[in-house]
Amino acid sequence: AWVGPWASLPTFLGTQAEWNAVCIVNGGEDDELACDSYGRITLIYMKQAISLLCPLGLPSEFSDLQELSVILMDQVFRDSGGIDIAHIIGPLLALKKLSQISFARNDLTGVMPELCDFDSFSDSALKLTVLRLGHNVLRGRPATSLECLVRLTELDVSVNQLTGQLPDTWASLGKLQTLRLSTNSALGGTIPVAWFASSGGMNALLNLEAEWCSLTGTIPASIGAANQLETIALGYNILTGPLPASVSNLVDLKALDVSHNQLSGTLPADMFTALAWWLTNLDLSHNDFTGSIPAMSLEWPAMKTLDLSSNQFTGTIPALESVTDLQTLSLAENHLNGGIPDLCALSWLKDLQLQGNLLEGAIPDLSCLRQLMTLDASSNRLTSMLGTWLGGAKLSSINLAGNDLTGQLPTTLCGRMTTDLDLRGNLLIGAVPESIGSCTQLKSLYLGASSSQLGRETTSSVTATLPSATAMAKLTKLTTLSLAGLGLTGTVPTSLFSLPIISDLDLSHNDLTGSIPAVTAGGLQILTLLKLEGNKLTGEVPASMLTLPMLLKLLVADNLLTGVETPPASDTIKLTELYLAGNRLTAIPTVLQNMTALTVLDLSRNVLTGSLPAWLGQLTKLKVLRMSENSLSGPLTTWLGEDNQLTELTVLALDGNAGITGPLTAAAIRPLSKVRVLNITGIGSFGDFPEALGNPEASLGALKELSAANAGLTGRLPPRFFEALPKLERLDLRGNSLTGSIPSDSTTTSTAAVGGSGRRLLQLNSSGVTTSSLSPVLTHPTLATLLLSNNAFTGLVPALPSQLIASAAAHATQATTAPAASEGAKSVVDLTAAAGPNGFDCPLPSTDEAYASAACTCAAGRSGLHLGRFQCDACLPGSVAPTPGATSCTPCTPGFFALDHGGTACLACAAGTSANTSGAAACSLCRPGAIAPDSASQTCANCPAGFHQPDSGGKICLECAPGSAASPGSAICSPCGLGTFTASARAHMCDACAAGTYQNATAQSGCRDCPPGTSSEVAGATDAGVCKACPAGTSTRGDRAQSTCFPCEAGSFAGPGVGAALCELAPVGHAAATDNSSAAVQCGPGTHAPTRGLVQCPPCPANHYQPYEGKSTCLPCPDGAESKGGGFTCRCRVGHAAAALSGGGVTCTPCSPGWHAPEVSSYDCSLCAGDTYSAVNGSATCSALSPGHVGASFINPGAMKGARAEVLCPPGTRVRSSLIGLAMVSVCEPCTNGTTASAAGSTNCTACPFGTISSPDHTLCQQIMKILAVSFTNNTDVTDSLVGRAVSAAADGKFGGQTAALAFFSLLGVCAMFIGAAAGMYRRHQRRLQALALDREYLLEAAEAELATGRPMRRETLYALAGVDAEAAALGGSAGSGMMLLMVGGDDSGGGGGPARRKSAPLDRRRRGTSAGNGGGG
Repeated sequence: AWVGPWASLPTFLGTQAEWNAVCIVNGGEDDELACDSYGRITLIYMKQAISLLCPLGLPSEFSDLQELSVILMDQVFRDSGGIDIAHIIGPLLALKKLSQISFARNDLTGVMPELCDFDSFSDSALKLTVLRLGHNVLRGRPATSLECLVRLTELDVSVNQLTGQLPDTWASLGKLQTLRLSTNSALGGTIPVAWFASSGGMNALLNLEAEWCSLTGTIPASIGAANQLETIALGYNILTGPLPASVSNLVDLKALDVSHNQLSGTLPADMFTALAWWLTNLDLSHNDFTGSIPAMSLEWPAMKTLDLSSNQFTGTIPALESVTDLQTLSLAENHLNGGIPDLCALSWLKDLQLQGNLLEGAIPDLSCLRQLMTLDASSNRLTSMLGTWLGGAKLSSINLAGNDLTGQLPTTLCGRMTTDLDLRGNLLIGAVPESIGSCTQLKSLYLGASSSQLGRETTSSVTATLPSATAMAKLTKLTTLSLAGLGLTGTVPTSLFSLPIISDLDLSHNDLTGSIPAVTAGGLQILTLLKLEGNKLTGEVPASMLTLPMLLKLLVADNLLTGVETPPASDTIKLTELYLAGNRLTAIPTVLQNMTALTVLDLSRNVLTGSLPAWLGQLTKLKVLRMSENSLSGPLTTWLGEDNQLTELTVLALDGNAGITGPLTAAAIRPLSKVRVLNITGIGSFGDFPEALGNPEASLGALKELSAANAGLTGRLPPRFFEALPKLERLDLRGNSLTGSIPSDSTTTSTAAVGGSGRRLLQLNSSGVTTSSLSPVLTHPTLATLLLSNNAFTGLVPALPSQLIASAAAHATQATTAPAASEGAKSVVDLTAAAGPNGFDCPLPSTDEAYASAACTCAAGRSGLHLGRFQCDACLPGSVAPTPGATSCTPCTPGFFALDHGGTACLACAAGTSANTSGAAACSLCRPGAIAPDSASQTCANCPAGFHQPDSGGKICLECAPGSAASPGSAICSPCGLGTFTASARAHMCDACAAGTYQNATAQSGCRDCPPGTSSEVAGATDAGVCKACPAGTSTRGDRAQSTCFPCEAGSFAGPGVGAALCELAPVGHAAATDNSSAAVQCGPGTHAPTRGLVQCPPCPANHYQPYEGKSTCLPCPDGAESKGGGFTCRCRVGHAAAALSGGGVTCTPCSPGWHAPEVSSYDCSLCAGDTYSAVNGSATCSALSPGHVGASFINPGAMKGARAEVLCPPGTRVRSSLIGLAMVSVCEPCTNGTTASAAGSTNCTACPFGTISSPDHTLCQQIMKILAVSFTNNTDVTDSLVGRAVSAAADGKFGGQTAALAFFSLLGVCAMFIGAAAGMYRRHQRRLQALALDREYLLEAAEAELATGRPMRRETLYALAGVDAEAAALGGSAGSGMMLLMVGGDDSGGGGGPARRKSAPLDRRRRGTSAGNGGGG
């Protein structure tokens, strides 16, 4: 059923509306389809079980999904018939934003895409983080071009069919965290070392999975560089070498699995210590690790599984108390010894595997392991058990088989959860306890002897009994019960036949007697295997046993049975294997012909007589038929004829039946194509060896063992016998009458794979010509045993296969005596009397032990070691053997020869010929260049150097003409070749032209010189091309025939071209500082070269400069400038400003008044600061103001900078530092009310005495009444009103005299009162102004102190100054007299107690004029 947004759609036809309905706007990875706000698909995640039929791959329209960043389509295309991955990836290559790609489990075919080979993928390559292509059918080598995937964190190509080797180039995937390569069975080669380089490798890797591949070589020693690894899974490969020590660096490792490889060596000593904290799973099983298991001394808080099984570890089991959370511990199949340590600390242990070691002593009490479910400590040397832990609450499987446990069987064998218990192969005795009935979950129970202890006869004298039928009846889930060799006596316990679901029942090798009980109706309904062999049972096998519905295997061999009951014809017999060997049957039971499902029938070792019935050849499913050691008779054709149906037969054993005869016809052999073992040993008179066994097309091609000793075989072995039986491993034909040669390879061209180098036989053919051939060679690859003794073979013994040679030697080496060694070799190869009394033809192939049993004879006229046993060849031409039985042929002496094979005398070489070695078959003519003047010469003498002889057999040597040469033994005189010459005759060799010369013609008496300007180091040069032009910086000094060019001395050069004959002096303005200069170097700026040939350019003198390269003179500095020696420019002196000119010059302008330049090479004149001035041009510094003076004629009046003069402050003022900007500047400050300064240049104002007040210009103090009078005169506001009214009234005659007098004195009183009040207010006003003046004085001193520290003025000080000035301004305005406000750089725009804002005029930073009269006043 569809879920999510799909559920709302009844059908889906792919329309735009349907896509819009299912596409989640701004969705994420939890959605199946996500779109952006514009409806463009950004994510495709096919979670639901849908299958798309897209046989042509993704539609090309996918390339339009430019916003797509995630496409996860696992299992979507599995029904599309194996799409080529190129048709899936192709439409995605043009997308720009892909970050995740997953197409796992789609059965995709083709090769892994080389993504970085596609330019169109470059954008997505920078974003891709996930690429999953696992569980497909990709073939070929892994992609090598992935280096562009710089952000890839996960790469999965597991479960494919990749081949080849892992690419080194993957080392560039520096951010890869997960790499899955598992289950690519043909992916081989080594793990690239580059992956784990300390820099540039996969050092971000967290998970490395490469199981079930074919990786070879060693695990890189530097794997520890990837120190973030958490999982390493490299199991089921072919890795060799040790476990790298750097594994101990992987402290974050959680799982390490390198099982099923071929790793060896000891484990790193600190491995268990370094990895203890995080490791949860460690699997090193099925390798060849040696040494002891490292101690586990630290706490292992996370370890759950530790598997070190199937290695070669030795020593004892280490203490395991620290691995407290361990759940699975497997140390099986090692060589551990000692006892089992205390395991009680492993309270969570569920699975304990210790089998296949050498552990001894007692099994400790394991009752403390309350979680233990599986225990296997089988195949050790344990002797006892402590405690009663076998009844553990959770124990389900217990295997202690194959130990040396002694004593009585424990009274408690299992617990309520036990399903499997195996105690076979110990020495436990006594009765099976009655408590077995409480083991109601038991499914398999093995007691008694192990299979290796079970012999044909029961030898144990210990008897055992079973628990009661009631107890056994409780084992309702028991399916397998093995009591073999337990020592049971009496009759077969019928209680066991009542077990309801028993399927495998083994009571073999006990001492049971009586007959086999009949099975009651409904009993043993699912029994499939019943083993009763090795007892003393009598009677017949009951029919009820044969017809059990599930019984497939019945083993009743080695009893005293006499027959088999025949069940009713209507009953079905399903038996597939019936073992009746070793009983007392006298006839083949007829009931067997109804057992048509039989695959194995064993009637050997009975007392059967008569011929084999014909129906035996019609059992179509029969695979194994054993009739050995009976008294059967008759020809094979009665049942193994042309119509036999034994097409599945693999083993046929008829040995020990002397009355059986052949033949075995080709038609009878043809159906037996699967027979692997054929044993007809001792059957009497078989007749001729079957010719069909030598026909590769019709023989027993699967045959591995043919045993036919003493079988009455006659005739010859077919020539292609071994070729027709390619899988033959054992051939035993001893004691027959076989003739002819032993078959060998039909064509022998080499001696590979045979035990010997091969023998080359030399003989004369019918025409008297010597021929040679290799002796016969048998190269059968699987033959391991060859027994041919006591036959009548002839001819040569073939060289036997190398494995036979080696095996015979090994068996002989194991013996301690010579007879035993011979018998040991004959157990592998036995050729004793194989060729009758005359033996084989000598020689034998070699002295190897395999041929020691063969006898041979060597004919007269031949020779060989050991009377020809190992070498019996006719004498070769060049040697003679005059008597028979020679151990060697005598070679002819030098100067003599024997032309024919088997010669008896050697002849002297004729004159003009020679024989220089012993054993010459013919004499040789002297070659050209040599002569032999006498007969019987052993050698021909070479012509001496400078002479030659062009003909064979020459007697004298001819002199070489001048211009040629000849070495000793030359047939001709050779003209001197190119590059050589001779100046005289009889030269033995031509001289090479000396270095610096050449010769491009032959037969010359001299060499040509290399011209001036060239040289040659080559002796024997053949053309002028070796004369190489002298490199730049060298010359030949005008000479010819030079072998080298000489470097120019310092001060001279040759170049820039090559081939200079002479070096030139460096020109003026240049220098050549070193030898071998190829050019004169221009003098650099600040230097000059007035003459030629200089090594260095002298520096310009002081107050001179040179801005250009390559000059011969220096320039003087202009006015106002200076320079040190070697200057490439001049610098302005202090008090001047520099202006650069073209060509490196400079002009220096004096600073104007008000400016200064304290540094040389100043590019700007700086304004004088507020308390300094400059009155002249070219000032280096500004002068400090004189006491009582302030700056005047400022260039920047607003900031009071750039003073060009100083002036005294006028009377009535004082000099005071004022804060202008952030600098304190001296200003003329008016004295405050009540203070005066009578002289110019005053630095302080003096307070007026009491009763006086300062004049308006503050130059003197005045009496206060004078001021009031003046004030009264000046303040006419009140007086004018009162007096005016009185005068007007009097003038108008309104007042009388008395009235006028009264009015006058009244007015006078009013005036007095007014004046008194005004005087009080004025005094208070003046005192406040004086207090404010003192406060301001204090704050200004504080400001000066703060600025003197170099730090800005504190905000609190600034605010306090502003508050004082604001209050003083307010008081001055109401009183009619002013107080100077604190100036902070310009117009006062303050108010309300806030600080004044500074409005500074712009200040020109550069002043270049020379006049002092410019600028405004100070």
